[in-house]
Amino acid sequence: MAEHLYQPVEDAFRDGKINEQSNENLSSFLIALSNEYLPNENVRHRDIIRGLTINHILLQRHIEGLNKQNSKTQRWVMALAVAALISSVVQIFSPVLFREQPIESIQSMLSTTKLIPYQDLPPNNFSTSHKENALNISYTPNPSFKRDCYAAP
Repeated sequence: MAEHLYQPVEDAFRDGKINEQSNENLSSFLIALSNEYLPNENVRHRDIIRGLTINHILLQRHIEGLNKQNSKTQRWVMALAVAALISSVVQIFSPVLFREQPIESIQSMLSTTKLIPYQDLPPNNFSTSHKENALNISYTPNPSFKRDCYAAP
């Protein structure tokens, strides 16, 4: 590998400005470190440590970016949760807050309604049978039954 590709790596580490380099420069430094031929075994470990340092810086920057995105998403989720809570409170209390009739008229309407006792209701027309380990439920409608006879005003 040519000396001009490896020299910026040497300069950045010698000057202590490796953290100030852009991600593109750090990636090019990794390429230069991995492609540089070093016949001397004594300095080969230095380049391995430099490569690990550059990878650590790139990973740290990536994690910081993910944390920023996570914070933004968390703010949106909290805003949506507050909006859901507010809409639930409005739905719960809207009959009380936005009623059209006064409570006295609703209470008088409830007091004049006559409910038919349970024993006066038509008979249950459901039948059940057990065939081949299965429960069959059928309903036969009563033609003489009128649906509006449960409550009378």
